[in-house]
Amino acid sequence: MNTLICTKPAGPAAHSPHLPETISSLPAGGPENPNPPLKSKTQAFARLPMRFTKTPFIALLLGALLVTTTGYRLVHAQASKEQTANPAPTNQAPDPFNPSAKALVTALADEAVVVNYSVQDFEWTDGARQRQVPVRLYLPNLASASHPVPLVVFSHGLGGSRAGYSYLGRYFAQNGFASLHLQHVGSDRAIWSGHVLGLGQRLKEATTDAEALARTADFQYALGKVLADPLLGTLLNPNKVLAAGHSFGANTSLLIAGAKVERDGQALALKDPRVKGVILLSSPPFYGTANATQALAHMAIPSLHITATDDVIRVPGYYSSAEERVGVYDAYQGAAKSLVVFKDGSHSVFTDRLKTGGTEQNPQIKRATREVALAFAQRVLGESVPQEALTWAQRNAPILSRVENLPTSPLTAGRTTAPQ
Repeated sequence: MNTLICTKPAGPAAHSPHLPETISSLPAGGPENPNPPLKSKTQAFARLPMRFTKTPFIALLLGALLVTTTGYRLVHAQASKEQTANPAPTNQAPDPFNPSAKALVTALADEAVVVNYSVQDFEWTDGARQRQVPVRLYLPNLASASHPVPLVVFSHGLGGSRAGYSYLGRYFAQNGFASLHLQHVGSDRAIWSGHVLGLGQRLKEATTDAEALARTADFQYALGKVLADPLLGTLLNPNKVLAAGHSFGANTSLLIAGAKVERDGQALALKDPRVKGVILLSSPPFYGTANATQALAHMAIPSLHITATDDVIRVPGYYSSAEERVGVYDAYQGAAKSLVVFKDGSHSVFTDRLKTGGTEQNPQIKRATREVALAFAQRVLGESVPQEALTWAQRNAPILSRVENLPTSPLTAGRTTAPQ
């Protein structure tokens, strides 16, 4: 069966006896993301064959029963409480340091940072597809018609929302980049709603080829919409656009960047020529493709790949090893590329979630991630890279496992390990 989703059928390692931990480590979203979900209309989409086998699916149902009475219920209850106390902001620019993000701001030592940007939510609908495309825009105050700023378009992972990855959106905006965070209705936080016994079906529906393709259409629609806006469009530089994403969102970004995949013997033309570079957090390979390596053999834009040695996707019925993240980097050919591998960590350490991947190391990885991502964006788009970026590898050596072709140094071939 073919699928563009970011995970593959589980191997033996996927059947973890620690079911509460397994459920809470679903890729990129779910109860571990502290941001409140957006209430949005669920879209209908094709239910193509999935790579669920009978045994893992039964395991999912049994595990869900156990989790209902243990960790999942506790985490979900907390998420519901946060949703009630902190509803999603409207089109009015809210205080970016809202209560639901306070712990994250504190952990990253950002309390003293001057808020030199606005945060705006927009409820867009792609009329051609009759599909909602909610977005959140982090916009630097310095943006003007005479000084349009570069733009990063971010795609969330499975079960995420536009409210997630705020530590990246805020940091980009603080440093002169607009950051447009998409919400992919169909594979967003809505999958965590409803009865826990229906979770398996909702996961299946959220990870179809149809949804993978809809995500790329979300990206192209939102980018076109913001650039064509009579006001916002004048504040953004259409020639300086990057794609970025985590997990399923990294797959979305790869398709936008020009990954060549085929379905029914036909090549899918999904590349967006407006995108000049791509940032990939925890990117799994394309399964269901005859030659997953060949899909990335002729890429034309620079890429930054960020992962960790414990960046494992482990869900009942699905499994993807940390080594596969590096495999995507190895397969990416034809353009300059950079790699950062942190020690330990987790798959969810790159979300807004705290504590996962180590209580102390989690904020360290987040700070290092946003710094190297910004340096990459500055370098690729021809912006000035500050001097302090040149010491990034040395400053972060204790948490680095491997680096290659850092964007803070010339992007040339060669392999290095963590600096000593």
